[in-house]
Amino acid sequence: MEHPQKRRVKFIMSRLETKGFRALIAGGAVRDTMLGRMPEDIDILTDAPIEELESLFCDQKFKIVGRTFPVCLVNGIELAPCRSDSENSEFPESDLAKRDFTINAMAFDPIEEKIFDPFNGRKDLEDGIIRFTCDPEKRVREDPVRMVRACRFAALLKGSFSLSALDIIMRNRDLIAKTAGERIYNEIIRALALEKPSLFFMALRETGLLAKIFPSLDRCFCLDGGPHHGETVFEHCLLVGDALASGFPMLRLAGFLHDAGKFDAANRKKGHLSFEGHENHVGAVLDDLVSLRAPKQDIDFIIAMIKCH
Repeated sequence: MEHPQKRRVKFIMSRLETKGFRALIAGGAVRDTMLGRMPEDIDILTDAPIEELESLFCDQKFKIVGRTFPVCLVNGIELAPCRSDSENSEFPESDLAKRDFTINAMAFDPIEEKIFDPFNGRKDLEDGIIRFTCDPEKRVREDPVRMVRACRFAALLKGSFSLSALDIIMRNRDLIAKTAGERIYNEIIRALALEKPSLFFMALRETGLLAKIFPSLDRCFCLDGGPHHGETVFEHCLLVGDALASGFPMLRLAGFLHDAGKFDAANRKKGHLSFEGHENHVGAVLDDLVSLRAPKQDIDFIIAMIKCH
């Protein structure tokens, strides 16, 4: 039996094509398919103007969402009118040029079975390179959360940043402080579902973003793990977080943060480093979670796990 999402996508694309408009699968669905993964969501890109879409799908569940880049939801499927600066812009290149990363700036025409890849996203995908499209500075300033997304995709691909991407993130990392905490928190939760979320936290550290998002963990980077650990406190936290099940994101996040209090508890007794009572030093972690506007139930759970670990 055909998946309901596929049926909805076929219906939308068929109606657009019947009315003379082009319709392509774009963004994450193309990327995930190339990675051999089942796409979580399928986005459709069309050259139909948003006013036409509202009329064309008036008999369906229709909603316009988004401010910077308005898109339509038709029966729960995202339908994006092309983002172009002029009526003479090429479709779909004009839209793909405004997407965040080259790996997300590809489109697929299911009728002609043709891939549109104007920024060599497939090559970057194969090489595990995270690169912003066109003007990196503009991409980041349009939405600073893209810096955190860059870290998540670097972890997903087990890859690295292009030199331009790394440079632009490091120069603009202070912008993250002006971004809605809950949007950053959402990226963190998505990263916790990865095979090795530690790569995400390491990417945050490499770009300087960790100090802006989780200063409680960042300060543990060079902190000696003490006589019972052969690694730093930061490394130990990453090992624990990776070892916990991806199906329990709050438990996993607690694992990544569980020893952050050792920074405040650190003390030397008879020449030996001690962290006595470190599980009760939760103030710094609590401040970070509150700044991210994490839900109260998430905060309560994480703090409880840290206190009893």
